[in-house]
Amino acid sequence: MSYPLFPIAGSDLAWRAIIAAGARQPGRAAELTAQLIVGRPADQLYGVCCEIAQYAKAAVDSLNADTETPCPESGTWTLGHLGRRPDRTDSKRAFAEDFLTAYCAADNQTAIAVYDAMVRDEQLLHVQAIAQLICEVAEVTGNALGHHVAWTR
Repeated sequence: MSYPLFPIAGSDLAWRAIIAAGARQPGRAAELTAQLIVGRPADQLYGVCCEIAQYAKAAVDSLNADTETPCPESGTWTLGHLGRRPDRTDSKRAFAEDFLTAYCAADNQTAIAVYDAMVRDEQLLHVQAIAQLICEVAEVTGNALGHHVAWTR
């Protein structure tokens, strides 16, 4: 059985922010999120979003590679099995869901389009959207770990 190594190489700050969000330490998660994005131009923030989303993709991939953890009825694990459906009226939650879905499906065109829409949205603060992305990834990775642990006892 092969699992991706966490943290993913080069992303220690993103990983620590995800851990803080998953541990329900909002102050620490916010501090680390700010460190991830402050002073970076928009084109670098796309890379930060990809770096964060990579953890969700790795969590889904590791469940699908785990022969000891039963698959859902659909046959493969997806983000839909590991996260809740966010409130689509909340633009930061919609961004996080749409970006994660596109990124995990390797749909780069859609991921870029979702990111560009977030950047252009004058009502949406980038730090809040990226913080929500971190929270969604924390939920996905935590739930994936829960499924692994439940079947390896």
